[in-house]
Parts: sequence; structure tokens; C-alpha cells
Amino acid sequence: LKRDGSVRCWGSNTFGMATPPKDEVFASIAAGASQTCGVRRADSEVVCWGKLDYGTPPAGERFLSVSVGEYHACGVREAD
Repeated sequence: LKRDGSVRCWGSNTFGMATPPKDEVFASIAAGASQTCGVRRADSEVVCWGKLDYGTPPAGERFLSVSVGEYHACGVREAD
């Protein structure tokens, strides 16, 4: 995660997990085995990319942080 909120990834990109979405600015990111997620600065929503076979982040919810495992992701919501 760069100071300007952009993401730079490298390594295996089998499922697109090392190719972050363009023009997104993140407050934090977390990488797992096959997906990467980030908390957007603008609205605190979670955005994930890569292999999303096991679900996608809930829309419209604001998060403080997110962590990613091999088959799941968890986040701390602002409302919690």
C-alpha cells in the first residue's frame, strides 16, 4: 500500500489477486492465498479481487479493517 492509497502487488497472479482495481484508493489492504481485499478510503467499503468463489463483501457496509484467509475474509465494521 503506497502513501497515496494505491496498491502495488507482485508474485503469483493465478486468479488476479495481484492485479488491484485501477483508480481505487485504499486505507488498508490484506492478501490471502487467492484473493486480496482492501478498505476504500472514500467510503470505507471493502473491495476484493482475485478468486471470489466463496463470496463477496457486503455492499453498503463501512469497515475499519479487513483480514483475508485462504477461503474467507473478515472485517471489523464501523458500527461494531
